[in-house]
Amino acid sequence: MSQVPDAAARWVSFPTRLPDAAVRLFCLPHAGGGATVFQSWPAALAGIEIAAIRLPGREGRFREAPIERVDPLVEAIAAGIAPPLDRPYALYGHSVGALIAFELARRLRRDGLRQPDRLIVAGCDAPHRQHGEPLFELPDEQFVARLRALGGMSAELLELPELIELLLPQLRADVALGDTYVYRPGPPLDSPIRAFYGDRDEATSPELVAAWEDQTSAGFVMRALPGGHFFPQAERERLLAEIHRDVAALGADPIADPRHD
Repeated sequence: MSQVPDAAARWVSFPTRLPDAAVRLFCLPHAGGGATVFQSWPAALAGIEIAAIRLPGREGRFREAPIERVDPLVEAIAAGIAPPLDRPYALYGHSVGALIAFELARRLRRDGLRQPDRLIVAGCDAPHRQHGEPLFELPDEQFVARLRALGGMSAELLELPELIELLLPQLRADVALGDTYVYRPGPPLDSPIRAFYGDRDEATSPELVAAWEDQTSAGFVMRALPGGHFFPQAERERLLAEIHRDVAALGADPIADPRHD
């Protein structure tokens, strides 16, 4: 498929079009992130077409209201990306993006659409083992302080009141996605799952990341990388090397070894 229908273009951004690529990687950002997070990924993922999900309330869709609950967001994304599901593909998500990717895979299965050949999650406890106190309703000062502690936004940015005022609605909506998420039991995915986590991430734990294995019948691999919650930024090259090795091989046999490496 060389052209993307207008309906899909609203939801999917291709940093570099590779119409003849054998595989495609759909990417979902962390809270506060957008499609531009993945702008540089094609250079490190040769032969893989990057399809960044464009969420409402930010970047080119900043005039739209952000969606604050996982179910309606997943429903909208599933409808938007259905046209580009024309070849083997993987889903990647970091933090709340991992929950969205997981529920998106389940939604696509319910809709009878092509399933992902991989689900790659980063910095996120398994959906049925979510924990932590809600943050999205904290007063502004406390909310911003918690964001600063996670390390995902620069201190300089967080010290600019006018930018914070503009970003807070999107940030609260994104955090609310995870805070209000309700897991509903269902059969394991037929897609292999690969889970990454930061070895100093206080927002997750190896035990709860390992529980992603319960959500697949097709093989599971877990890997720790150095860093905190935003290790995909600090260890970008190592993470992308791992993803490239995994996704580029989608034509081969799926992950069969359920060991945690």
